[in-house]
Amino acid sequence: MVMDMILKGTRLRALQSALLALPAHAIDSTKADRLKSIAFPAGKDEYAQWIVAS
Repeated sequence: MVMDMILKGTRLRALQSALLALPAHAIDSTKADRLKSIAFPAGKDEYAQWIVAS
């Protein structure tokens, strides 16, 4: 159980790092701003709508 929590935290940090790196490669500033916002907990719903649903 503890190991599962550690692995989940590691995966979340890796995902967040990737999401924070993507804006530098965005086509326009609007998409860059959107990518920056979904990298944080407050952007969880937008992430689900934009990335997961696609």
